[in-house]
Amino acid sequence: MTLQLPAPPPDTYQLVAQTISRLSTAGGPADRISSVSDPSILSCILPHNVYTLQPHQIEKGRDLNQARLVAWRFLIQYAATILAAIEFSCDAQGRNLRFASLDTGPFAKATRDAVRFAEGLDTVKAGSYELRVLRAPSVYAIALWLKNLQDQDDILLPITSTGPGPQPATGGAPPGPQSPREFLDALRPDAVATMGLADPAPPPAES
Repeated sequence: MTLQLPAPPPDTYQLVAQTISRLSTAGGPADRISSVSDPSILSCILPHNVYTLQPHQIEKGRDLNQARLVAWRFLIQYAATILAAIEFSCDAQGRNLRFASLDTGPFAKATRDAVRFAEGLDTVKAGSYELRVLRAPSVYAIALWLKNLQDQDDILLPITSTGPGPQPATGGAPPGPQSPREFLDALRPDAVATMGLADPAPPPAES
């Protein structure tokens, strides 16, 4: 069985097309999309929800129940080439979409590579999983979240990139499939350190 893709709200693909058209006049990263020779073969693929975790949730957590839905994300493909990932913020019910970002960096293609790897896993082939992305911005971590739809264990697959720039944190863990507990345990030291840096300075002692 292939990964299950969530269904975006009605008219979402029209919103994606309108947003890309509007961005095409703005220059910058959108040039990578607007400069293609045949726009008719641009496509929007792999819709998925984006969830986030804060450092205190990582520090205390053993599962992903506290992860918060924050966005819809899509990959923009030209023929067989991934050009970008476009993201729309949403409410807790996955509605009220608003353009949030266009990423033309290496993590767009890395997401497609990670999905292909996930689709080859025997556990995924035999089960039923929904495609999600989990981000922990405070510790620079991003992973595919394969949500088990049969009330069994979820799978996390850290997304890594061969491109320039920082790689996502894995806490020293290998970038292969992990359970939620393994994933969170690997990130816990960085989350604890982040919370320590975020603590307010103590008030000055009274003279």
